[in-house]
Amino acid sequence: MAIISAVVAGIRYLPGPEIPRYGWYIVLPLLGWALIVVGALLFLRVVQALGVDNLTMLYVYFPQESRLVDHQIYNLLRHPAYAAAQSIAFGLALLNGNWFALACALIFALGLWGWVRLVEEKELIERFGLAYLEYRQRVPAFWPRRRALKGFFGFLIVGR
Repeated sequence: MAIISAVVAGIRYLPGPEIPRYGWYIVLPLLGWALIVVGALLFLRVVQALGVDNLTMLYVYFPQESRLVDHQIYNLLRHPAYAAAQSIAFGLALLNGNWFALACALIFALGLWGWVRLVEEKELIERFGLAYLEYRQRVPAFWPRRRALKGFFGFLIVGR
């Protein structure tokens, strides 16, 4: 999580060629702030749901102590902590307002997708088998489906 946090924070200060804003001068920063707020709220809700021990990957080293977390957020997203990091990264890139920051946010998101797909989900499939494969078909990894947006924002605000 420390590396993810450092990459995300660094996006805000990357120098580079400015994104032409034309009529979007107000919209891009507002969209950036909206993504940051959504990401921050999501991260707080994830900490509340999972606990710090799960987020720090303590159970990778002590699997016998782990437990299956069954929380409402997992009906909306498979990887909510990574979704929060991506949302904040894209928000900071839009606030920065340059192409390099936006490219870095995109590379970061693609890197997370690769890690999840090739490492984490492979291990989850080995551990939970067909049940996880079915779950993966039902629930998106990082961004909620349009029909689930009301429940997603309700979860962010209320926590249920």
